[in-house]
Amino acid sequence: MRHYSHSLTLMVLLLLLVSGCNNPKAVEDIRPVRTIVVGGQALETSTVVTGLVTAHVYVNASFRVPGKMSQRLVAAGSTAKAGELPARLRVEIVLV
Repeated sequence: MRHYSHSLTLMVLLLLLVSGCNNPKAVEDIRPVRTIVVGGQALETSTVVTGLVTAHVYVNASFRVPGKMSQRLVAAGSTAKAGELPARLRVEIVLV
């Protein structure tokens, strides 16, 4: 009985070892791809123009009190909400 268990164990181990030996998978064929190169052609004559780029809407807003800005609390171009503090001023009062 002992001889059969050793033989059976040896057979199982051989089957496991052989089952791991399979053919490697074939590498997939590379499919051809059609490509098109897109590019502009340089014009022989070129035109140079000048201009000025400005904002679509411009608001001329400033502080109406004398002083220096001590702290800016919003970034340029950000949207301000009602009641929001945009900056802090240091006011210098000069008595004459």
